[in-house]
Amino acid sequence: MTAKILKKKAKGLKSEINRFQGSIDHLYQKEKFTLHYLNLFSQLKVKPAHEYGIQIEDIDVFAKVMNEFYHLGYDANEILHEYCKAHPYQYKTCY
Repeated sequence: MTAKILKKKAKGLKSEINRFQGSIDHLYQKEKFTLHYLNLFSQLKVKPAHEYGIQIEDIDVFAKVMNEFYHLGYDANEILHEYCKAHPYQYKTCY
């Protein structure tokens, strides 16, 4: 093989490596995102009950609502805190 052919192959391999690295980076970001949401959803039922005394029976509906608030830029903890303030006799552990 000539040097010209080897350089061409090397350039192609570098391009392929870069493409694979981009795919790996993308998958890594998706994995981080997934793990973040798994942790968030695993805490959705526990945290309100533990910190605010709010029992959540239908976690799916609650999760969807809180996710919508999150995507609109609201803080879930602040929402729960305000909810508890609105119901002080029912949720005394909110403060």
